[in-house]
Amino acid sequence: MDVGTRRGSAVALPYHRSVARRRVLLVDDEPGVRRVLRSYLEAEGFEVAEADTGETAVEHVRLLAPDLVVLDVMLPGIDGIEALRQLRTFSSVYVMLVTAKADEVDKLVGLSVGADDYVTKPFSPREVVARVKAVLRRQRDTGVDDDVVEGRGVRLRRRAGGRRAHPQPAQGPRRQRR
Repeated sequence: MDVGTRRGSAVALPYHRSVARRRVLLVDDEPGVRRVLRSYLEAEGFEVAEADTGETAVEHVRLLAPDLVVLDVMLPGIDGIEALRQLRTFSSVYVMLVTAKADEVDKLVGLSVGADDYVTKPFSPREVVARVKAVLRRQRDTGVDDDVVEGRGVRLRRRAGGRRAHPQPAQGPRRQRR
């Protein structure tokens, strides 16, 4: 089954957070596309929220912190490219662009703005789900040092083998006495 490119409107549908399930935000102004992708993603165990505009997508990413956003490029209001630009100012969420635009230049623009993948319509929902899973297997470089834990004025750095190091003041390494 392929999903086409009909136009429509929608209402944002929030979802409940679950610790074990990955969260996907579907952003498309076509209710049929969202409905089909939602059913395939939920069948694979994903939690799904929906948005039908770029503005709503940006708001949902701020509020819901999804693991991945499936983002249509041609949206009412701000388009998917502008929504992606705004997302990149505050989030490193994975973004998969979905669009009827199949020109190489459109793909290059989307990827250069920060998309992690690009799928053209019509598409197979099974392929989109497979691509979502593949993107989520990647480890995102967030710029955060996972080997350092800070709190209450103390910084702990994990040593090789997972052992904890001696506590240090959180403001930086100790100064040596003269």
